Amino acid sequence: MSDDKTSQDHDDHHHHHHGHGHGHDDPSVLASFEQMLLQNFEVTESETKNLIDSLGIEPSWNIMDVGSGTGLLAPLFLNKIQEGSGSLTLLEPSDMFTGHMEGLVEKHQGKVIHKKSSVEDKNYPCDANTNGYDLIFVRLVLHHCKADDAINTLLGYLRPGGLFVIQEFVHGTCAYWGAGVVCEALHQMELNSITDIRTHVLGEGNESQYVPPAMYHNLLRKDCDIEQYVKYVPESHPSGTLGEITFTMLMMHCNDPEMREKAKREYEQVCKDPDSVVLGRIHIHIVAKKR
Repeated sequence: MSDDKTSQDHDDHHHHHHGHGHGHDDPSVLASFEQMLLQNFEVTESETKNLIDSLGIEPSWNIMDVGSGTGLLAPLFLNKIQEGSGSLTLLEPSDMFTGHMEGLVEKHQGKVIHKKSSVEDKNYPCDANTNGYDLIFVRLVLHHCKADDAINTLLGYLRPGGLFVIQEFVHGTCAYWGAGVVCEALHQMELNSITDIRTHVLGEGNESQYVPPAMYHNLLRKDCDIEQYVKYVPESHPSGTLGEITFTMLMMHCNDPEMREKAKREYEQVCKDPDSVVLGRIHIHIVAKKR
């Protein structure tokens, strides 16, 4: 990082967004969060695999996985570069995942590099290749950041002709359905939590600074040619653990007692029925080639 304070600030924002600003060293919290990441990945696993397969990754490519978390995507990338000179850089600022990162580095010595850095670092050294990365893959990360700054910074790490790939969900599309019932309080809590999170991350009181994922392709067009722009809704999210964790996270961000009580009733009456709950979000894929 260019300075320690920026790194610490980013870590604080990263943890705050997920509702783990406090007590994230608690093993039960970490296990719960790891389970949520895994289930989120499983919801879009086939789309993610197909997307990575479509990129034409060569064994010599140097790849950056931005906000790699537990390293869920690492096997998909390593499978493509294992027999060549390519490398995989895991860019992950959070201490929460250090154990996962160290394990991957140890298991794939010479192939995997862990950078405890963030997308805010404009002085990031591309150690694997001084000409920049061949592929930068950003999955469910830009909503942690000020997206326009993050995209511009990351594009500086990418070589001309390299691919910049985004996977993201569209905020505000989380909804609970059951027997024709839409849980309005839970939906409103999610919308409110987005505003709270963005205000916190940006350090400003103006949530209009938030850049919707649907606009990311416009930001990329300044320096890239857009090769894919796809929107889709996964068939369903698991209604059990993932729904419970989502509810818990939303409650952490809600300070309105009346809304909390209404949301709790909705969750108990509607969302606990595994046959009636669907947690759906619009997802987007963007593949851009740097000019």
